[in-house]
Amino acid sequence: MRGAASEGRGGGSVRRKAREQPSRKKQGKAKQSEATKKGGGEKSFLAVMRIYVHVREKVIPLECGDGTQDVIWLGNAAMVHYDASFGRKYGSPQCIQKEGGITCDPEARVCDVLDDNQHVFAVLDGRDED
Repeated sequence: MRGAASEGRGGGSVRRKAREQPSRKKQGKAKQSEATKKGGGEKSFLAVMRIYVHVREKVIPLECGDGTQDVIWLGNAAMVHYDASFGRKYGSPQCIQKEGGITCDPEARVCDVLDDNQHVFAVLDGRDED
């Protein structure tokens, strides 16, 4: 009896393991496909693009991924962080300027007009321009 009972217990645990293994395989495939999606492109080894947006007295570092967002996104994202810090709503900036006062095209892609680790300025109104 003891042998039969241990076989029953062992058989039950084998069945449990068999049930668990397919779910592990599914999870493994999901992780593998995510890794394939992330690492499938030519840019998979490039670092994340970071832009420093100056909003009045605050500098907000924003990670832009591969930089395919529009410049207007950069300004809006900076304002979300700025508004959250000060508890006020300023809305969208009038424009984004590079150092030297060069205004960026709001519909241009970040990676096309800015470099990694570049500093830009969100102009909220005419008083912010230097």
